[in-house]
Amino acid sequence: MKPRPVQQGDWTGEEIDYLCQHWPYMTGGQIAKELGRTRNAVVGKAFRLELVKGEAKEEEEPPPEVVEEPPEPLARPRSRGLCNTLVGFAQYCPNTVQPGRAQCAKHLPKPKRTRTNQIGELSTSGASSMVW
Repeated sequence: MKPRPVQQGDWTGEEIDYLCQHWPYMTGGQIAKELGRTRNAVVGKAFRLELVKGEAKEEEEPPPEVVEEPPEPLARPRSRGLCNTLVGFAQYCPNTVQPGRAQCAKHLPKPKRTRTNQIGELSTSGASSMVW
């Protein structure tokens, strides 16, 4: 079959129908040869028509969007006397709490480290308080 000369300009209804029918199963180059257009012209027109490769485009409504609500956080009541620290997915530490706290001794926040400055005074801040 002899290739047609490259055509430029507006697309006819027949060319658009051919493109829509064959786009899912033929390459852009093959369709371009049949229509006498460049590959870029065919691919560009298919993009503007929102054609999809591998499946014929059908007008159907998109599936409804499923919105899943996140599960509510599992909270353990403090009155049980058990540690409120999660140690796994929905698993709490089984140890008993320290008096007046919500955690066991293992999960209590670590106290801030104290430093001594060069004079030997105890300093609770991170910077040393030297006077020059």
